[in-house]
Amino acid sequence: MDKSYYVSKDLAKLLEVSEATIYKYIKDGKVIPYNKETWNIDGEYRFSEEEALKGLEAQEEKPGMTTKDIAEQLGITAYTVSRHIKSGKLPAEKIMYKGLERYFVTEEDFHTYASSIQETKQEKVYNKDLEFYLFEPLYNHQGELVARVLNAEEPVIQSKSGKELSVEEALPLQRSDEKINVMKGKIVRKPGYAVFSFPKSDNIFSSTYQFMHYLISHVHINNVIVKQEDSMITFMVRSFDVPFPEEESIQIEEMMKYLVKGTWIQRPNSFYIDSETEVVQANIHSDTKGKLKREAIAEGLSMNDYVGKLLNHLYEDKSNRNS
Repeated sequence: MDKSYYVSKDLAKLLEVSEATIYKYIKDGKVIPYNKETWNIDGEYRFSEEEALKGLEAQEEKPGMTTKDIAEQLGITAYTVSRHIKSGKLPAEKIMYKGLERYFVTEEDFHTYASSIQETKQEKVYNKDLEFYLFEPLYNHQGELVARVLNAEEPVIQSKSGKELSVEEALPLQRSDEKINVMKGKIVRKPGYAVFSFPKSDNIFSSTYQFMHYLISHVHINNVIVKQEDSMITFMVRSFDVPFPEEESIQIEEMMKYLVKGTWIQRPNSFYIDSETEVVQANIHSDTKGKLKREAIAEGLSMNDYVGKLLNHLYEDKSNRNS
């Protein structure tokens, strides 16, 4: 700051409050401009550096984490955090702070929420800016596979030699025509996902990469969720009827060995992937619903998923006792 004093706008910026709040602070005596009696001559309130620092020290302690704090820590948008607060997934309390009423979250509730977000955080399947999609094959001008997109967000594009290509090196490569289909699909309404668990590979020609690419290009990005860990890829897909591939390199029966949840049905010209998930409706007491909602939040699950989990465990235990 070039000048030797702060005006209301400067102080508001320093204290991270509105100018209206600064005027309220003056009225309440929390900060005192040195020209309080003659401000109308100067045309503005002026504060010494000492008074500004005193204002900083006198600020009330933040009563929790804001939506912005949480969004920055978890790498998600503040809108998503606000939406989860309104839906009850993230408990929060409205508190007056720095002249504004804001939502605040306790450290304990934040850690519970953070765990649920990290567990459900999915890989970006499509990079809108670069128009790459996950597991997309890239070809040279002779039509030979020379690279594959292994991470659409960063992105990570690996060549057949194992070298990681820059975006500049990858963009001139030929793209598959299937990108049009990838973006067209509608969300399947049947609930649940069939789940595959594939080992990660450094080989871009891997049959598992070919299969995942084939599924994405037919069921569309709206119907898949991908989570990548150090050595495994969890590939989740909604129930869908998929035509048999013409490529002999994709052996459907072999790929179905990696199916860990759900089932598949072979048809004359296609195979149907089934999540084996159905909707059940029930009437329960409002107190019971409240308890289920709190438990679901603690587990980081939706109400439907949590109740489904309880029922599945109940009947699994019953089966085990009877066997």
